[in-house]
Amino acid sequence: MKYSTRVKDEEGYPAMALVNKASGEALKHSLLTRYNPDTLDESVLWTESRGVGAGYRCIRMVNNIYLNFDALHGDKDHGGVRDGTTLILWEWTEGDNQRWKIVA
Repeated sequence: MKYSTRVKDEEGYPAMALVNKASGEALKHSLLTRYNPDTLDESVLWTESRGVGAGYRCIRMVNNIYLNFDALHGDKDHGGVRDGTTLILWEWTEGDNQRWKIVA
């Protein structure tokens, strides 16, 4: 995981790009786009929040920390997150489907 030393969100957390190693595509808010690490494009930059428990954090856009990655209907009432679950951006609701842990 490489974090930016120049770009931070309004709480001071460093930015990162979420890139598929196989395709070279980065998540650009809600779309996939070609990723160029030599070009500053804030629309492909994300930050992790402070800890929200058990080593988990929220993942949010660098330029709008009020929208978080949310696994749509990925909460326990809907059977949890599974392959094919749609990711959306949503306000923080403290749900398990909004808590993420990035592992190398």
